[in-house]
Amino acid sequence: MSDYATAKTADHHEPIVSPLILTDRLISLAQDAERAGLPVMANRLVRLALRACKPPPKIRHHG
Repeated sequence: MSDYATAKTADHHEPIVSPLILTDRLISLAQDAERAGLPVMANRLVRLALRACKPPPKIRHHG
């Protein structure tokens, strides 16, 4: 079974890619963008990686 098929049948409550793997990939892309002379894109990718590391916001229940 391909990775895509596995991902489609995965439990929708579980993340398919861990935040650490996602962050690592985003940082790698940022490094590639920097080497390619795209500093603005590299900066955006780093900011996105930092957001991926943040814990999800707590849900406040009013009541």
